[in-house]
Amino acid sequence: MFNGGEFGNANLATNSVWYSGEFNGGIFKGRWWNDGVFTAGDFQGSSTYSAVGGYSVDGMTTSNAYNFVESYTQSYYGLWNTGYLTNIKDKFIKDKKLYSVRQRAIERIQVSKAKFNNALWLSGTFSHPSGEFNESVWLDGAFETGLFKSSSFNPWVIRPGDSEQSFNLNDDLISGSGSCVWYNGRLEDSDFYISQWNQGRWISGTAFGMVWRNGVSNYMNAYNICWEDGIWRNGNWQGSYFNFDGCVTDPFNKQILFRVMDCTGTASMHVWNVFKGSDTTDKNISGATGSNPSNRTPRTPGQPTIPQIPQIPEQPQ
Repeated sequence: MFNGGEFGNANLATNSVWYSGEFNGGIFKGRWWNDGVFTAGDFQGSSTYSAVGGYSVDGMTTSNAYNFVESYTQSYYGLWNTGYLTNIKDKFIKDKKLYSVRQRAIERIQVSKAKFNNALWLSGTFSHPSGEFNESVWLDGAFETGLFKSSSFNPWVIRPGDSEQSFNLNDDLISGSGSCVWYNGRLEDSDFYISQWNQGRWISGTAFGMVWRNGVSNYMNAYNICWEDGIWRNGNWQGSYFNFDGCVTDPFNKQILFRVMDCTGTASMHVWNVFKGSDTTDKNISGATGSNPSNRTPRTPGQPTIPQIPQIPEQPQ
């Protein structure tokens, strides 16, 4: 149990490693967080790259998120492997009784805050109403509540153990097997790629190939997304905005197109500049292993089926 002070020395080489336990306050500057529960404090990473922007929408090869992730391959600190960033300890602690200190109604209740800054999130659960995921990159896990700010969700990067760039396509909530899932929360000035958005408030940001189930979008730059239900207030709807030379071969664009085809349950879709030129023959999207649309029956737009996450109990007064 760590209740204050500093863990780690922010060294890019030799540094402390966290294996498991409770972190209830203080500053984390260690090299690697393996597992445990982080309830309050500042989790700091070493990246000097921005987590958003730097992309080309007509065929992405690199982005700021790509460089961000690459900076965590050798000299770094602040790598989150798995665990819980939450204000509810019983999400992680199962082998002992937990008690809350009773407080009078007139007393000011202290709200524990947790910040995740400039760090790389590999997997785990972010479920903290006063939590902030800031200037960081998300590769896998469940985002249940909190603020996602100036960060990238499931970007096109080289993931640990891989040699080529990819998305995390394991977000199929209909089968119940999804791991990279946005359940709820607020997103601000961030990039969101290809994953399913189930509920929450989108303040501002850019989306690529996402599946929007429900929620409120205040201002979105939308590139080829699939919208099922919710409120769109303002933004830019860009469609399939990329170069088209008769056959889509760019792997980034293919994944984006296949995701929307999978969402609609069809084998065809609109392409932004498909009518350019005099050729009237049908154009194809070349196949990609593991990327073709599934055979499942598409759900009726406007009636999304959203799996319910466990309700967060009210804290005792």
